[in-house]
Amino acid sequence: MKISQFSLPKFTIVPLSLLAIVTLSGCAKSPQDLNVVTHNASNTLEPPSTSTASDEIFSIMHIPKAVLQEYQKKAVKEPNNYQAQIKAAISYHEQGNDEQAIAYYKKAIQINPESGEAYNNIGNIYFRDKHEPQISIPYYEKATKVQPGYGYGWLNLVIAQKQVGNVSDAISAIQNGLKKVSNQSGTVYQMLKTYEMRLQASS
Repeated sequence: MKISQFSLPKFTIVPLSLLAIVTLSGCAKSPQDLNVVTHNASNTLEPPSTSTASDEIFSIMHIPKAVLQEYQKKAVKEPNNYQAQIKAAISYHEQGNDEQAIAYYKKAIQINPESGEAYNNIGNIYFRDKHEPQISIPYYEKATKVQPGYGYGWLNLVIAQKQVGNVSDAISAIQNGLKKVSNQSGTVYQMLKTYEMRLQASS
């Protein structure tokens, strides 16, 4: 499914209150099908995609162009509004302008340097759109450093490490993530647990 981060890694997203900016598309048949997960403005995560990590990792549900333009205008009018910068970044990504998207994510980071969301979504751009998983890794690492309990960052770090062949680093990231992510009944925590079993079985 082609759209936009957004996400997981997936840069794909679930509706912004049913409006929608998506982080991942599709449903995974197994943890091996997981792609990068994107954390969107409403903190929602769509199920992992069945596509490979190099395919649909960052897609966004269709949002009318007029709405996207409103996101961009609001970000300019409210330069200190964190969510406005995030939405503008998602908007630019949807329109194929990843450089502007990254610029707005960086503005969001300046406003709230303790949030892992923007770092995560920059990582997703490099992972999916630029096909440079190695470059995405430091962004995921930063996301988990500034916000240790941010499960999306840990999950995407695992996926990126696995993608570049660093299985031991992926397992280490899973173990660290499981210690930091507090919601043990949450989807991301369970995905980390399942991924851990898969990687340990294959290593």
